Amino acid sequence: MRAQQFWTKLVFSSFYHIGKTLNNSNMELVMAHKAKIFQRVPVTRLNSRIPAEYHCLVNLARLNKPVYTLVVFPVSANNSHTIVTSALLQKTLRKRPDWADPVIVLAHALTDEAASMIRNDADVLVFTQTDFFWTDASVRRVSQHG
Repeated sequence: MRAQQFWTKLVFSSFYHIGKTLNNSNMELVMAHKAKIFQRVPVTRLNSRIPAEYHCLVNLARLNKPVYTLVVFPVSANNSHTIVTSALLQKTLRKRPDWADPVIVLAHALTDEAASMIRNDADVLVFTQTDFFWTDASVRRVSQHG
């Protein structure tokens, strides 16, 4: 139980909550704030580093490198849409010159600008839970009017 309380506290401290309710549901838009980065993770140990909500996205049998850097943008504990903007992704990947291994990015959703930053990078694999179309501007607009 303590581990779950810690994780919940960690997740809530990792997001800026935007008070905009989407489609009159209980889901709200949450802008991802910070990624957890795991460097030099052997492919055989990736499963233990991937949060449960992302397990269904990653087929470990298809990964062909022995070691990866794992970048995880945690999913909010309150069933929110968590969006990674291009600014956040750029800030996170600035550290990349120090990473020698291919990168796996796990996120609920990326804005179109964030996705286009890494779309043609062969050393970055991206797994998202949704491909709903967000732009940096639309996320900003919702956050300002929430």
